[in-house]
Amino acid sequence: NLVFSAPTSQPGPSDRSTGPAEAALAERLRAALSERHDLEVPVVVRTAADVARIAAAHPGCDGPIEPKLLHVVLLDSAPATERIGDVDVDAYLPDTWVLDGREVYVTYPNGSGRSKLIVDVFERGWGVTATARNLNSMRKIAAMAQT
Repeated sequence: NLVFSAPTSQPGPSDRSTGPAEAALAERLRAALSERHDLEVPVVVRTAADVARIAAAHPGCDGPIEPKLLHVVLLDSAPATERIGDVDVDAYLPDTWVLDGREVYVTYPNGSGRSKLIVDVFERGWGVTATARNLNSMRKIAAMAQT
């Protein structure tokens, strides 16, 4: 996780889609990590406001399931409407997911360790780049981004 300040010439996109400045920044970070540290990792960028919104928006936030069992999959872009059905919402029960723009809110009632509902499911199914964090981590990142 990287938390940093970056100058911006435009506010974040109101439709929560990836803006050109955000996509360019993600690509620059990806290239730097590859060049300088020989790391080939997904890079997904969100603003501090996005992270705060995401950390508060998981449908399971107010339920009985522990935050460590609630995850957020951050997508680099919203999946194409015609591809959403390529990931079957019922195929991974009892694990569930809800798509909201560029975020997927996942609930793992029995833990994520042995679940078949992994980031790769969304990347392959929708042709996106993705990374995931549990809700506890998202809340910590949101707190760091506010300082």
